[in-house]
Amino acid sequence: MARRQKEQNKKQDITEEKQKPTRNKLFLVVGLILFFFIAGIASFLYFDHNEKNKITGNEKAKESAFAGEKKEEEAFSLPSIVVNLAGSSEHYVRVTCVLVFPKSDKKLAQELEEKNYILCDALIKTLRGKKAEEIQKDPAAKKLKDDLQQAINKQLFSGKVTGIYFTELLVQ
Repeated sequence: MARRQKEQNKKQDITEEKQKPTRNKLFLVVGLILFFFIAGIASFLYFDHNEKNKITGNEKAKESAFAGEKKEEEAFSLPSIVVNLAGSSEHYVRVTCVLVFPKSDKKLAQELEEKNYILCDALIKTLRGKKAEEIQKDPAAKKLKDDLQQAINKQLFSGKVTGIYFTELLVQ
C-alpha cells in the first residue's frame, strides 16, 4: 500500500507541475492581450484627437484666408456644345461651360438668359477656329478660357462675365 500511495503522490506531483506552467502561460497570454488592447485604445484616442485638431486647424486657416475675399458671384450654365475643330474633319470638341458674374448684377443675369443662343453661337465660332493641339495642352486651356470669355463679353451690354469654367471638355 505504501507503494501505491507513493505512486499516486508522484502522479499528483507530476500533474501539479504540468498545471503550474500552463497556468503561468495562460496568465501571461491573457496579460499581454489585455496590455495590447489597452495600448490600442489609448493610441486611438490620442491620434484621433490630434487628427481632429489638424482638421479644425485647417478649416480655421481657410476661413481666415478667405475672410477678406467675400466676393458674391453667381453662375450661369450654358448647354453642352459639340463642334468640329479647324484643321481636319476628324477632330471635334464637346464643351460645357459655366459663366461667373457678380451676384449684384441682376441685369446681366437676365441678359444671359435672354441671349443664351447668341452666347452658344459665339462659343461655336470661337471653337471652330481652334485646332485639337491648341485645346489639349494645359496652358492652352487658360488661353481658350480667355478667348471664350472675350467672345462672350463682346455679346453682352449690361455687364461683363468675370470668369468661365469648364464642367466638360472632351477633345477627340
